[in-house]
Amino acid sequence: MIGEPARQQRQLSLITERLAAMPEVLGAILVGSLAGGTADACSDIDLLVRTPDGRFADGWERRHDVHGDSALTCWDQGPNAGSQVAVHRWVTTDMVLVEALFASPASRARLAKPWRVVVGDQAVADSFEPRPPIDRAEFSRDGAHPVDLAFDDLKNALRTMAPPAQRSSLKTFLIGTRSGPKLRRPKLRASRQLLSRSRPGSLRPA
Repeated sequence: MIGEPARQQRQLSLITERLAAMPEVLGAILVGSLAGGTADACSDIDLLVRTPDGRFADGWERRHDVHGDSALTCWDQGPNAGSQVAVHRWVTTDMVLVEALFASPASRARLAKPWRVVVGDQAVADSFEPRPPIDRAEFSRDGAHPVDLAFDDLKNALRTMAPPAQRSSLKTFLIGTRSGPKLRRPKLRASRQLLSRSRPGSLRPA
């Protein structure tokens, strides 16, 4: 393990506070490694944000308010015409990738374990259909955003190619000397998009 997800926990606390204050949002579910207790210093924050029935557009309109001015960059996937599901992604100023899928139950979005309700109550999770855990092989890198691809490659390198003495902290790699070990480009691996064209509305693993 290359370190604890301290940055992710700080950002999650800020995000949940903002979501809880939005009347256009009924609740939020944390999914993936943070929800399952297996996150490390490279992990993403993955959320399913529950919008009120018939008010998906109102919730989606507030997506930028979830991060405010704390995002280095942000981008969207969807929504398609007439759909009630879309993904908003951003990178925080302390380099955490956050992926929030906004959806209403009418979107038929499905919820895969592990998950944990972080805004609202159990009814938020009960409103979505459960599905088996998602295998990474189900997702493709085709059409993925360049930042998604770059983060995937970086995390893969940090987790699999770092010398053991340097795995204690992600800071060793982000604030290292120029004379440090050179990382070779890792082999491309499956993308971890929250939405896939083949399985619309499905949450991917963290």
